[in-house]
Amino acid sequence: MRAVTHSRILDFSYRPGQQRSMRIFHTERGLAAHPVMAVGNAVFHLEKILRQTSVDEVRIAVSPNHLPTGARRSIVSTLTDLVSYVLVEEVAFTIAKSAPVKPKRIRTPFDLTPTHTVCLFSGGVDSLVGLLLAAERFPGLNAVFCAHSDQAHAIRIVKNLVSEELQPRQIPLRKVHVPPIEKKGYAQTRGFLYILMAAAWMELLKASTLVVTEVGPTMYQPKFAPLDVVTLTTHPFVVETARSVLEHLLGRPIEILTPFEDLTKAEVFALAPPGSGLGKTHSCISQRFGDHDGTCYGCVVRRLASIASRRRDVSYRRDPLVDLTAERGNLLALLRFNLDFLQNPYGMEQYEVGDIFAYGKKDLFLRFALDNFSAVHHLVKARRTVASDVRKMYRSAVTILGGVQPLEDRLSALSRGAFSPKF
Repeated sequence: MRAVTHSRILDFSYRPGQQRSMRIFHTERGLAAHPVMAVGNAVFHLEKILRQTSVDEVRIAVSPNHLPTGARRSIVSTLTDLVSYVLVEEVAFTIAKSAPVKPKRIRTPFDLTPTHTVCLFSGGVDSLVGLLLAAERFPGLNAVFCAHSDQAHAIRIVKNLVSEELQPRQIPLRKVHVPPIEKKGYAQTRGFLYILMAAAWMELLKASTLVVTEVGPTMYQPKFAPLDVVTLTTHPFVVETARSVLEHLLGRPIEILTPFEDLTKAEVFALAPPGSGLGKTHSCISQRFGDHDGTCYGCVVRRLASIASRRRDVSYRRDPLVDLTAERGNLLALLRFNLDFLQNPYGMEQYEVGDIFAYGKKDLFLRFALDNFSAVHHLVKARRTVASDVRKMYRSAVTILGGVQPLEDRLSALSRGAFSPKF
């Protein structure tokens, strides 16, 4: 990767790294994947640059013999729309011609048996359950993991899952190296980067379908306050933009499946195949510390989901359901949102529910709210200690629902696990 900024213009060119898993992209066959890798990395790099300075234009160098004729105009227009929506910045894009790239011969063996379907894999709950279910449906499925250079713990988790969960099921994993994610808040374009890097392997394997296994409440993550920053990595706009860019770059139809788009985290826990290693997965934004903090939004949602579905989970350092000295903002904001949604979703603010209604996800978020209060109900029934403010919101939810029966019914539904991913 080479990036030079001058006069508010970012010149970007990309070459795959020299890591063992990246050597295939230096071969004649691998060169065809360079355009998608270049565009994905350019957008991801732009987000980092915009944290420091303004950029008016990004010029992405792409080898002319690997870009379909007439695709440039559509690609640059779509990228401009993506950056405007996700980063709230007006940046123009140009696809420039690079010097021809000479292919290399390599000794590293690669199995390039063609397959129909590729699945993104990150080592989280949704990722593991989605991959295992997809592998049952799509013979020959390959997984793709995007390894950030500064996420050693995540890389180690995935390595362990490969040896303990994927290899026994004969699911090949393809690793691609991507730039460091850094510690500066959300990397909003990483979902776009992951999809395009997965598509590099799709091109090598002649695959036409990509599976992205994110749960709906994350894809449509609501804001709890006007200035909240929420993840947009798998927002439907980002996913559709990535698909459109891929079709123009590869010159063929691409299908992206989001099988958990209408499922909650607890429903995904309930769908986990028997014996799957949920306790070996990771979902915490503090994963660089090697454990689950327990207080971040991801930890809070995961903990409540595991309690409601009564599935074994990981250990957490802090428990905001009980510990008043822990950071509790994410838990209380989530339960307040859930309570308001159960009471009157139509009376909530646009920033809270705009996407939910625009995309027709009211029922999904009603179930999400029931899941979270069902988890608290389970703890209360078991006479477990629960913080007084959490217990107070729980009692309010019971009043709104007209009793505890809807929570009991929800726990029963989760125990049955009768939910259907949309493959």
